Amino acid sequence: MDPLQFATRVLDLHGAVVEGKTAVDAHGNQICTLHTLLPAELAARLEWEEESRLATRPGTDSNLRLIGYGSADLEMLLDLVRTQCSAVRIRGDLPWPRPRSLANEAQEAFRFRTRVQMTLRETQPSHANYLLVHYLLNAVSEETYESLIATMVNQATLSPVGELIQQIGDPQVFVPRRGGDLMGGGTLKEVAQALQREASRMVHRRLDPFRESLDRRRNRDAQRLHGYYEALAQEVCRRKTRGRKLSATQVDAKLESIRGEYDRKVRDLDMRYALRVRLKPAAVMQVDMPVLRATYDLRYRREERILPITWNSLLGRLESIPCDECGKGSLEMTIDDRLRVLCLECAGKSS
Repeated sequence: MDPLQFATRVLDLHGAVVEGKTAVDAHGNQICTLHTLLPAELAARLEWEEESRLATRPGTDSNLRLIGYGSADLEMLLDLVRTQCSAVRIRGDLPWPRPRSLANEAQEAFRFRTRVQMTLRETQPSHANYLLVHYLLNAVSEETYESLIATMVNQATLSPVGELIQQIGDPQVFVPRRGGDLMGGGTLKEVAQALQREASRMVHRRLDPFRESLDRRRNRDAQRLHGYYEALAQEVCRRKTRGRKLSATQVDAKLESIRGEYDRKVRDLDMRYALRVRLKPAAVMQVDMPVLRATYDLRYRREERILPITWNSLLGRLESIPCDECGKGSLEMTIDDRLRVLCLECAGKSS
């Protein structure tokens, strides 16, 4: 995530007024800055001025605070989200979707592999709650890797909607909302599981370069270790016939000692490069926006199920449907005879 976007969200969640501006320096490079007005308590905690300007690289303004990766001020913001998990609720003042049939759009958007009877039933325009959670990712091995991961789900359908995250930053459209239940729609356990599953998928993708780098160094050290102890073993074997000769029993004992020490060193190497990953919620935002809702009635023999779908007014399309097994959102699904909705990967594993 861009440090300026991260700073905007963190400061906004803590009551600051944030305005983004763009300028061009003498070399024609575009410089993005944040002009912030901080509450006195927040300014004191960060040890910043109440009126601060932030940027990711130096400019003509000597008073700019630099929040590039690894900077002290970015670390201050990370410390802020490490120590507490903030929660806020906002409402999207968007035009109500025009009531209409979703049959054609659903037929174009979704591909179902099934022999189940499916009937699409329309509903009137409604509101939907979405939960956006920023997690602090901490991965520790020989080195430490820290990052932020943002996930978002529809609380009613549990559909992952990460593409919405970049579209909810306009303060003219999304305004604070008070009252109501933060967990409105879906149970706490179901929503938390959906968010965590999506975050786990993002962790794997985010850590791939870090993990590959660790593997390369671990393999390099393992080769050096193997070469060193292989040379020791060869030296012991050579002493059977030259120099200070050893008996067969002595050679076997020394080789056994070398193998034992080598195995211990390999175990130490594995522990040294073991990767320990932790995800901690840093900030929670609930977003309320107008949508169109519809449901599929699923029937097969005596089994019945209602499958909700949502037309998202901000995305301008139908949201994906979550897999019952892994939670991954997809537009191409298998519905089995037990009316389980599965992505193609999970359907292949269960067949």
